[in-house]
This record gives sequence, structure tokens and C-alpha cells, in this order.
Amino acid sequence: MENPTLEFTRRLFLFSYYCYGISFIDMALLKKKNVIRHNGGDYIVYKRNKTKEAKKVKAIQIKIVPREIISQILGHNDLSTTNTYLDSFSSSIIDEAVKVLWGVFCYIK
Repeated sequence: MENPTLEFTRRLFLFSYYCYGISFIDMALLKKKNVIRHNGGDYIVYKRNKTKEAKKVKAIQIKIVPREIISQILGHNDLSTTNTYLDSFSSSIIDEAVKVLWGVFCYIK
């Protein structure tokens, strides 16, 4: 989009959508430490701000799509730009659900 504010808003919406409706406050509170590697993949792991103090609250795990797909979703011109961001991380969504979401993204785009 030509309007940077609308483009940023669109990207926030898509990020929320791909993260199964993560709330705005939870998005705003994400940090690099929320991206971890386990079970052979990279995940965004967080506890909802709304319920983080409750007992026995499990962290939400969202599996992250390959770097090439992340690059395309973020609108980067080349993979090296995406790698710069991703490599700065210290390093669960079901894999099939990610495939479905990617299919929806391709349709929207």
C-alpha cells in the first residue's frame, strides 16, 4: 500500500491472523526472547498478558513458516534482509495449520 500507516496496519492484522488471533497487547509485548528453537523448529512462545499471573497457565506456542515465506510475508526484496532480522534472535502452531494459513495468505495477496 502507498500509505505507510495502512501498510503497517495490514501487516499487524496479518501477523495477528497467522498467530491465531494474538491480541494487540500480546503482540506489543513480544520480544526476541519469545522466539525459541525446540522440537526441530522455531516457535513464538508467550503467555497471554491477560492471564499470565493465573496458576497453571500454559504458554502459547506458535510454529514459525520457513525463512523464505517469512521474507515474502514481510515484503522484503531479498532473503538477506529477512536473515538479518532472524539471525538476531537468540536461538506451537500445528504444521498443517500453518500450511492452511499460508494458502489463505496467497489467496488474499
